[in-house]
Amino acid sequence: MVSERLNTNHNWAERKKICLQKVYTNLTQLIEDSKAPHNVSLATFKPTKILSFEIEKDESDWKPVWQALQQQQTLFDEPKDNFPKVPYKFYYRFEDDAKRESRLMIEDWEIGALYWNCLRDAQNDERRALEKCA
Repeated sequence: MVSERLNTNHNWAERKKICLQKVYTNLTQLIEDSKAPHNVSLATFKPTKILSFEIEKDESDWKPVWQALQQQQTLFDEPKDNFPKVPYKFYYRFEDDAKRESRLMIEDWEIGALYWNCLRDAQNDERRALEKCA
């Protein structure tokens, strides 16, 4: 259901009311509840234990199809700078309340921003940048 815009006043209080209505500590239960008949589409998962933060080398360049998409004109024909690809993948390995161990890739833009900032601060030394990220 779409409703009015939720503001960020009072340390995001209104948004927290919605996002923290159901906090799962069991990943199996969360996955089950995401299916019919429950169809949970918004939930918070809180692992019992973070086991590790892992970094894996990835391709340094975008796949050709992604490169082609970046070359396309924007709606208003504004100049478009291609953005560099983060040459690593970042993961959390964690455990839920049933001791189920899982590994989840971090797929938001903030991990990429962290990497680029660490690389800048490490004067482009990738090894030092990754140490800073960890």
